Amino acid sequence: MTSDMTSDVTSYDIRDHRAMLSATTGDFVSQAARTLAELRVPDLLHGTPRSAEEIAESVGTHPDATFRLLRCAVFLGFLTHDDATGRFATTALLDRLRTDAPDSLRNTAIMSSSPGHWGLWGLLPDVVRTGTEQSALAHGRSIWEYYAEHPDEADRFTRGMTELSAQIIREAVAAIDAKPGDTIVDLGGATGAFVLSMLERHPGTNGIVVDLPTPRTRPGARSPGGT
Repeated sequence: MTSDMTSDVTSYDIRDHRAMLSATTGDFVSQAARTLAELRVPDLLHGTPRSAEEIAESVGTHPDATFRLLRCAVFLGFLTHDDATGRFATTALLDRLRTDAPDSLRNTAIMSSSPGHWGLWGLLPDVVRTGTEQSALAHGRSIWEYYAEHPDEADRFTRGMTELSAQIIREAVAAIDAKPGDTIVDLGGATGAFVLSMLERHPGTNGIVVDLPTPRTRPGARSPGGT
């Protein structure tokens, strides 16, 4: 029996074990990324390594708690730490959460771990058992009704979805042909990123974006041509 047990323990692939461990502890990874993004740590450290005390002073957080967050970020590969100077520096991975990074995922990181979205996933076992909509269990109403009452989260959701769509939009715009006078319609188009990109590529076309009134459009968004 001892031999069988030893065989069971040593026969599995340790890579599978580590992969499942990463999958089952993803909650703290998401919340760490969200916190760093909300505090704009990637922007603060871009090109300028700083100590935990300097970061805490800049973003208005508790120094010890900030240090623990940063050490967690080092473990996750988001930051590096110089033991000699005590300063933290950003990595290419964390740069994806910089506000002005190409294809930034800052809003996505915050959206995914904010109450409106985050609370749904903790109820997934109940949803699978009962077939009840997650938002009804978590918020007592549909997610769109929830966002209507929480416009800041609705705005973040809209921006996050636009970030997630950025690469797809580029590919779609390159593949779709349109001629002057054509009307491009995007159902559920939120900020209008797809339509605006189409209008830029195809002058003389018209664009229509259809969506619920709750998500806000990106401030300053404007049509580069057409209507």
